[in-house]
Amino acid sequence: MTENEKKTLCRLAMTFFISKDVLYKRGYDGILLHCVSSEEAKKIMVEVHEGICGVTPYSLVYGMETVTPIEMEIPSLRVLTEADLEENEWVKTQFEKLNTIEEKRLTAIYLRQLYQKRMARAFDKKLYPWEFSAGDLVLKKIFLNQEDNRGK
Repeated sequence: MTENEKKTLCRLAMTFFISKDVLYKRGYDGILLHCVSSEEAKKIMVEVHEGICGVTPYSLVYGMETVTPIEMEIPSLRVLTEADLEENEWVKTQFEKLNTIEEKRLTAIYLRQLYQKRMARAFDKKLYPWEFSAGDLVLKKIFLNQEDNRGK
């Protein structure tokens, strides 16, 4: 190998690491990617395209698949088969869900306000009132106007 190829190989190897006999690669966004063999990759691709494990990150977080706005007006075959409903029943359930959105939004606002009040109370406990009178010595820090030579 040439010296340049050695440096390239070392730089590429820094993104990989082994944990408990499993090889991982750190992605650009910090996510750990599990390295698999070509046989495992083929098996995964077959399962994904057959729809056996078509799990999306959204469904892992929220426990349901996303429904696009157009599917609200014109129910797709996927939505109707998953819901196992007639089209009229499906439309009715979607309107009921839309009616409860405002209630959920208000609940979220209320819980956020409670959280903010608790945080403010916890912060205020740590504050000590200081009263200054004429003649007290205080520390005054003067920052010089320094130009930033780095540009924008």
